[in-house]
Amino acid sequence: MSLVRIAARHCLCEALKGKTSVGDNVQDSAFGALNFNEDGLPETSQDQPFLTVYTDEADMQASGNSLELLSQADTKIYFEWGITSSMSVKDDETGEAVIVQDIPVTDANMEFKLDLIGREILNALSDTRDPYVKMFRELLMGVTSFKKGRIANEQDGLRLAAHQFELKCMLLEEPRTGAEVLSNPFGELFELMEGSGDPSIAAKADLMRTALEPEAPPLDVFRMENGMHPDQIETLGLDEAVQDG
Repeated sequence: MSLVRIAARHCLCEALKGKTSVGDNVQDSAFGALNFNEDGLPETSQDQPFLTVYTDEADMQASGNSLELLSQADTKIYFEWGITSSMSVKDDETGEAVIVQDIPVTDANMEFKLDLIGREILNALSDTRDPYVKMFRELLMGVTSFKKGRIANEQDGLRLAAHQFELKCMLLEEPRTGAEVLSNPFGELFELMEGSGDPSIAAKADLMRTALEPEAPPLDVFRMENGMHPDQIETLGLDEAVQDG
């Protein structure tokens, strides 16, 4: 389990809720929001404009013969959002199906809507006054690349269009097990999660805290975090130093 990836997704979702045209329909790792059927065509189970954030593959740089699995990771974060022609509202005056008031449901206007949501996402993630944006930036060591993409499909008269951002970035190393003080931004993040009013989010914070509580002596914690065999620690003379703190 990567606590940094969990934290990054949570911060991004919370930072985006209510900040774009999808409203609060921002979901963490909703893989079914945008899928591909057996014919390879995109489809969605959503009945309103949606935005989902998920993490994909991550790469770590290895060195020496130590098995360090908690280091910084070059991670792909995806933002996907989409609409269908059925996600429309009725024009107050004409009764026509529109994307928003005065904008009819056409291919060009669906693309307009998606581009607009994309800009709203960028605006929200640039607002450093937002506590969740601030915490995400504390998890971020640097950006490797940023890509934009789109998909579209029409089936049985239903048009689906979606856009995607791929953010490849270096994320912070995992927080240290048994640390007396949590590394930033985990202390603040856990407090916000516990006070969110959502029992499931509070429960996640509790489980994340538990994962960081020491269940082993300091020497074993050091050995696991650094991927070192006990013989290596003894050979390097680190056993007494670790025990002494």
